[in-house]
Amino acid sequence: MITIISPAKGFNSFDYHDYNIIKKEDVSLPHFLENAKEIVGNLKSLAIDDICKLMKTNAEIGSLNHERYKGFKFDKNGIPAILAYEGMQYTAIKASDLNRSELFYANDHIKILSGLYGILSPLDSIYPYRLEMSTGLAINKTKNLYEYWNNLIFERIKNDLKSHNDKIILNLASDEYSKVVKKYLDNEATFVTCSFKAIKNNKLTTHSTISKPARGKMVNYTIKNRADSIEMIKKFNYDGFSFHSEIVSKNGKIIELIFVKM
Repeated sequence: MITIISPAKGFNSFDYHDYNIIKKEDVSLPHFLENAKEIVGNLKSLAIDDICKLMKTNAEIGSLNHERYKGFKFDKNGIPAILAYEGMQYTAIKASDLNRSELFYANDHIKILSGLYGILSPLDSIYPYRLEMSTGLAINKTKNLYEYWNNLIFERIKNDLKSHNDKIILNLASDEYSKVVKKYLDNEATFVTCSFKAIKNNKLTTHSTISKPARGKMVNYTIKNRADSIEMIKKFNYDGFSFHSEIVSKNGKIIELIFVKM
Protein backbone atom coordinates (compact mmCIF):
# COMPACT_ATOMS: atom_id res chain seq x y z
CA MET A 1 0.00 0.00 0.00
CA ILE A 2 1.19 3.48 -0.90
CA THR A 3 -0.31 6.56 0.73
CA ILE A 4 -0.48 9.84 -1.19
CA ILE A 5 -0.65 13.19 0.59
CA SER A 6 -0.67 16.87 -0.34
CA PRO A 7 2.20 19.26 0.34
CA ALA A 8 1.77 22.45 2.40
CA LYS A 9 2.47 26.11 1.68
CA GLY A 10 4.56 26.66 4.80
CA PHE A 11 8.10 25.41 5.43
CA ASN A 12 10.05 24.56 8.57
CA SER A 13 13.61 25.55 9.32
CA PHE A 14 15.89 22.54 9.68
CA ASP A 15 19.38 21.81 10.96
CA TYR A 16 21.02 18.38 11.03
CA HIS A 17 22.92 19.47 14.16
CA ASP A 18 19.59 19.63 16.03
CA TYR A 19 18.22 16.42 14.53
CA ASN A 20 20.24 13.21 14.64
CA ILE A 21 17.72 10.58 13.48
CA ILE A 22 18.39 11.10 9.78
CA LYS A 23 21.85 11.80 8.41
CA LYS A 24 22.72 13.64 5.20
CA GLU A 25 23.75 10.39 3.54
CA ASP A 26 20.21 9.05 4.07
CA VAL A 27 18.72 11.80 1.93
CA SER A 28 17.86 11.23 -1.73
CA LEU A 29 17.13 13.41 -4.75
CA PRO A 30 13.56 13.68 -6.11
CA HIS A 31 12.75 11.25 -8.93
CA PHE A 32 11.58 13.93 -11.38
CA LEU A 33 14.52 16.25 -10.78
CA GLU A 34 14.94 17.20 -14.45
CA ASN A 35 11.26 18.13 -14.67
CA ALA A 36 11.60 20.29 -11.57
CA LYS A 37 14.59 22.04 -13.15
CA GLU A 38 12.53 22.74 -16.26
CA ILE A 39 9.69 24.21 -14.18
CA VAL A 40 12.06 26.40 -12.16
CA GLY A 41 13.65 27.56 -15.40
CA ASN A 42 10.25 28.85 -16.50
CA LEU A 43 9.57 30.50 -13.14
CA LYS A 44 12.96 32.25 -13.13
CA SER A 45 11.96 34.19 -16.24
CA LEU A 46 8.89 35.72 -14.56
CA ALA A 47 8.78 39.18 -13.00
CA ILE A 48 7.43 39.59 -9.46
CA ASP A 49 4.10 40.92 -10.77
CA ASP A 50 3.76 37.91 -13.05
CA ILE A 51 4.41 35.54 -10.14
CA CYS A 52 1.79 37.34 -8.04
CA LYS A 53 -0.81 36.95 -10.79
CA LEU A 54 0.13 33.35 -11.51
CA MET A 55 0.03 32.27 -7.86
CA LYS A 56 -2.77 34.67 -6.89
CA THR A 57 -0.77 36.07 -4.01
CA ASN A 58 0.42 39.41 -2.63
CA ALA A 59 3.63 41.28 -3.45
CA GLU A 60 5.44 40.10 -0.31
CA ILE A 61 4.94 36.41 -1.09
CA GLY A 62 5.53 37.04 -4.78
CA SER A 63 8.86 38.72 -4.03
CA LEU A 64 9.89 35.92 -1.65
CA ASN A 65 9.29 33.25 -4.26
CA HIS A 66 10.91 35.32 -6.99
CA GLU A 67 14.09 35.30 -4.88
CA ARG A 68 13.69 31.61 -4.08
CA TYR A 69 13.52 30.60 -7.73
CA LYS A 70 16.40 32.85 -8.82
CA GLY A 71 18.79 30.91 -6.57
CA PHE A 72 16.99 27.56 -6.47
CA LYS A 73 19.13 24.52 -5.71
CA PHE A 74 18.87 20.86 -6.63
CA ASP A 75 21.13 18.93 -4.29
CA LYS A 76 21.13 16.78 -1.16
CA ASN A 77 21.70 19.69 1.20
CA GLY A 78 18.03 20.61 1.43
CA ILE A 79 15.43 19.45 3.95
CA PRO A 80 13.98 15.90 3.96
CA ALA A 81 10.51 16.44 2.49
CA ILE A 82 8.52 14.93 5.36
CA LEU A 83 10.25 17.33 7.77
CA ALA A 84 10.16 20.34 5.45
CA TYR A 85 6.48 21.19 5.18
CA GLU A 86 4.62 23.14 7.85
CA GLY A 87 0.84 22.96 8.19
CA MET A 88 -2.00 21.31 10.10
CA GLN A 89 -1.57 17.98 8.34
CA TYR A 90 2.18 17.87 8.91
CA THR A 91 1.88 18.90 12.55
CA ALA A 92 -0.38 15.87 13.03
CA ILE A 93 2.00 13.55 11.19
CA LYS A 94 4.64 14.34 13.85
CA ALA A 95 7.48 13.28 11.56
CA SER A 96 10.11 14.71 13.92
CA ASP A 97 8.96 12.22 16.58
CA LEU A 98 9.36 9.17 14.31
CA ASN A 99 12.32 6.90 14.90
CA ARG A 100 14.76 5.84 12.20
CA SER A 101 12.95 2.60 11.36
CA GLU A 102 9.62 4.41 11.07
CA LEU A 103 11.08 7.09 8.80
CA PHE A 104 12.50 4.50 6.44
CA TYR A 105 9.15 2.68 6.42
CA ALA A 106 7.48 5.99 5.59
CA ASN A 107 9.99 6.55 2.80
CA ASP A 108 8.74 3.40 1.07
CA HIS A 109 5.03 3.85 1.77
CA ILE A 110 4.26 7.59 1.81
CA LYS A 111 4.41 9.82 -1.28
CA ILE A 112 3.97 13.59 -1.28
CA LEU A 113 2.44 15.05 -4.44
CA SER A 114 3.95 18.35 -5.55
CA GLY A 115 3.35 20.91 -8.27
CA LEU A 116 7.10 21.50 -8.55
CA TYR A 117 8.64 18.10 -7.86
CA GLY A 118 5.78 15.90 -9.10
CA ILE A 119 6.12 13.25 -6.43
CA LEU A 120 8.38 13.08 -3.39
CA SER A 121 9.50 10.36 -1.03
CA PRO A 122 9.77 11.54 2.59
CA LEU A 123 13.57 11.53 2.56
CA ASP A 124 13.96 13.43 -0.71
CA SER A 125 15.91 16.68 -0.37
CA ILE A 126 13.82 19.75 -1.17
CA TYR A 127 14.03 23.51 -0.81
CA PRO A 128 11.25 25.97 0.12
CA TYR A 129 9.01 26.88 -2.80
CA ARG A 130 5.46 27.83 -3.62
CA LEU A 131 3.74 26.22 -6.59
CA GLU A 132 0.34 24.64 -6.24
CA MET A 133 -0.72 21.86 -8.60
CA SER A 134 -3.63 23.94 -9.89
CA THR A 135 -1.31 26.75 -11.04
CA GLY A 136 -1.82 27.71 -14.68
CA LEU A 137 1.88 27.71 -15.53
CA ALA A 138 2.44 27.12 -19.25
CA ILE A 139 5.47 24.94 -20.01
CA ASN A 140 6.37 24.02 -23.57
CA LYS A 141 3.08 23.03 -25.20
CA THR A 142 1.18 22.45 -21.94
CA LYS A 143 -1.05 25.15 -20.49
CA ASN A 144 -0.94 24.12 -16.81
CA LEU A 145 0.73 21.72 -14.39
CA TYR A 146 -1.98 19.07 -14.76
CA GLU A 147 -1.17 18.84 -18.46
CA TYR A 148 2.55 19.03 -17.80
CA TRP A 149 2.64 16.18 -15.31
CA ASN A 150 0.04 14.20 -17.26
CA ASN A 151 0.28 10.53 -16.17
CA LEU A 152 3.92 10.67 -15.00
CA ILE A 153 3.04 10.76 -11.30
CA PHE A 154 0.59 7.88 -11.53
CA GLU A 155 3.03 5.75 -13.52
CA ARG A 156 5.69 6.34 -10.87
CA ILE A 157 3.30 5.20 -8.11
CA LYS A 158 2.26 2.22 -10.21
CA ASN A 159 5.91 1.22 -10.60
CA ASP A 160 6.54 1.59 -6.85
CA LEU A 161 3.52 -0.61 -6.10
CA LYS A 162 5.17 -3.53 -7.85
CA SER A 163 7.21 -4.19 -4.71
CA HIS A 164 4.13 -4.06 -2.44
CA ASN A 165 1.92 -7.07 -1.71
CA ASP A 166 -1.28 -5.03 -1.49
CA LYS A 167 -1.85 -2.94 -4.62
CA ILE A 168 -3.65 -0.16 -2.75
CA ILE A 169 -3.31 3.60 -3.18
CA LEU A 170 -4.52 5.23 0.03
CA ASN A 171 -5.62 8.75 -0.86
CA LEU A 172 -5.13 11.29 1.91
CA ALA A 173 -4.53 14.15 -0.52
CA SER A 174 -6.86 17.02 -1.41
CA ASP A 175 -8.84 16.89 -4.66
CA GLU A 176 -6.43 19.42 -6.18
CA TYR A 177 -3.60 16.91 -5.89
CA SER A 178 -5.29 13.51 -5.97
CA LYS A 179 -6.75 14.13 -9.43
CA VAL A 180 -3.26 13.75 -10.96
CA VAL A 181 -3.47 10.12 -9.83
CA LYS A 182 -7.18 9.33 -9.95
CA LYS A 183 -7.57 10.42 -13.58
CA TYR A 184 -5.23 7.67 -14.78
CA LEU A 185 -6.35 4.76 -12.62
CA ASP A 186 -6.46 1.31 -14.19
CA ASN A 187 -7.67 -2.02 -12.81
CA GLU A 188 -4.35 -2.96 -11.26
CA ALA A 189 -4.65 -0.85 -8.11
CA THR A 190 -7.45 -0.14 -5.65
CA PHE A 191 -7.88 3.58 -4.94
CA VAL A 192 -9.07 4.20 -1.38
CA THR A 193 -10.00 7.72 -0.25
CA CYS A 194 -10.48 8.55 3.43
CA SER A 195 -13.06 11.25 4.16
CA PHE A 196 -13.34 12.85 7.57
CA LYS A 197 -16.68 14.36 8.53
CA ALA A 198 -18.55 15.78 11.51
CA ILE A 199 -22.26 15.90 12.26
CA LYS A 200 -23.77 19.38 12.02
CA ASN A 201 -27.52 20.02 11.98
CA ASN A 202 -28.06 16.28 11.56
CA LYS A 203 -25.94 16.26 8.41
CA LEU A 204 -22.45 14.99 7.67
CA THR A 205 -20.17 17.91 6.80
CA THR A 206 -16.46 18.37 6.29
CA HIS A 207 -14.03 21.25 6.62
CA SER A 208 -10.27 21.61 6.21
CA THR A 209 -9.85 22.45 9.90
CA ILE A 210 -10.97 18.94 10.80
CA SER A 211 -9.91 17.00 7.72
CA LYS A 212 -6.27 18.18 7.52
CA PRO A 213 -5.30 17.16 11.09
CA ALA A 214 -7.20 13.89 10.69
CA ARG A 215 -5.37 13.09 7.47
CA GLY A 216 -2.08 13.79 9.19
CA LYS A 217 -2.97 11.57 12.11
CA MET A 218 -3.97 8.81 9.67
CA VAL A 219 -0.53 9.08 8.05
CA ASN A 220 1.07 8.74 11.49
CA TYR A 221 -1.19 5.75 12.22
CA THR A 222 -0.24 3.94 9.01
CA ILE A 223 3.45 4.41 9.77
CA LYS A 224 3.32 3.46 13.46
CA ASN A 225 1.11 0.41 12.83
CA ARG A 226 2.57 -0.66 9.48
CA ALA A 227 -0.99 -0.51 8.14
CA ASP A 228 -1.14 -2.23 4.78
CA SER A 229 -4.78 -3.22 4.31
CA ILE A 230 -8.22 -1.65 4.14
CA GLU A 231 -9.23 -3.49 7.30
CA MET A 232 -6.36 -1.94 9.23
CA ILE A 233 -7.30 1.51 7.94
CA LYS A 234 -10.86 1.01 9.19
CA LYS A 235 -9.51 0.51 12.72
CA PHE A 236 -8.21 4.10 12.81
CA ASN A 237 -9.52 6.06 15.80
CA TYR A 238 -8.50 9.61 16.61
CA ASP A 239 -10.04 12.57 18.43
CA GLY A 240 -13.52 11.08 18.25
CA PHE A 241 -13.19 9.93 14.62
CA SER A 242 -14.06 6.34 13.86
CA PHE A 243 -15.05 4.36 10.78
CA HIS A 244 -18.66 5.01 9.79
CA SER A 245 -19.37 3.63 6.32
CA GLU A 246 -17.95 3.00 2.88
CA ILE A 247 -18.90 3.66 -0.73
CA VAL A 248 -17.60 1.15 -3.28
CA SER A 249 -17.61 1.47 -7.07
CA LYS A 250 -19.14 -1.25 -9.23
CA ASN A 251 -15.78 -2.78 -10.05
CA GLY A 252 -14.64 -2.51 -6.43
CA LYS A 253 -11.52 -0.56 -7.39
CA ILE A 254 -12.56 2.86 -6.07
CA ILE A 255 -13.54 3.03 -2.41
CA GLU A 256 -14.39 5.89 -0.08
CA LEU A 257 -14.00 5.19 3.63
CA ILE A 258 -15.98 7.67 5.70
CA PHE A 259 -14.83 8.47 9.23
CA VAL A 260 -17.17 10.49 11.42
CA LYS A 261 -16.43 12.49 14.54
CA MET A 262 -19.17 11.71 17.02
